[in-house]
Formats: sequence, structure tokens, C-alpha cells
Amino acid sequence: MSLKSRPLDSNSAEILAIKKALDLCLSEPSLHGRVISIVSDSKTAVSWINSDDFGSLDNVELIYCIRFHMKNWVGMEIVHASLMFNSFTDNLAKLGSCSNGDILHWS
Repeated sequence: MSLKSRPLDSNSAEILAIKKALDLCLSEPSLHGRVISIVSDSKTAVSWINSDDFGSLDNVELIYCIRFHMKNWVGMEIVHASLMFNSFTDNLAKLGSCSNGDILHWS
């Protein structure tokens, strides 16, 4: 059996990333009950999660799941940050992917 999938648009990919961040928070007991902000540079994805809109039907299940967990975790929020923060987060991602404790320099 083979499954075919279509390429994700950027907002759907961002929703998947937000869901993954939420899953990581849920899997770490030491974070439970703490104030957590998940930050996204997609104003549209953040709006879909924080409002009654879903964007496209492909996102409904994921958005309902995110909203459910946010409702049950007092202090959990999904917020938008402008694109100017992208270089910082991109470099953090690169740092996380470095192996053997390599040092990453950026300016």
C-alpha cells in the first residue's frame, strides 16, 4: 500500500510545527503547569489557532487538537513574532542540529 500526500502550504507546515512543539511540552512532566509561549512567525497560522477560523479543512483536526490542549493547560499560548526574529530561530535550529557539541557562531 502506498499513501500519496500533497505538499503542505507554509501555513499548514507551521501548524504542524506548532503541534510538534505542543507535543514536546506535553511529553515533559517538568513543564506541566508552567506558563509556556509557543512562538510562530506565521500570523495566519496563529490566527487560525486562536480564532474560530480553520483556514482550510485539511487543518481542522490539528487545530482542534491544539485548541483542546491549550484549553486544558492554563498558561499555554501561541503567539506571533515578526520575521525579524527568523535569523535567531534559524540559528538556534542549526545549533540544535550540530553534532558532537560543535560550536555555532553567528552575528
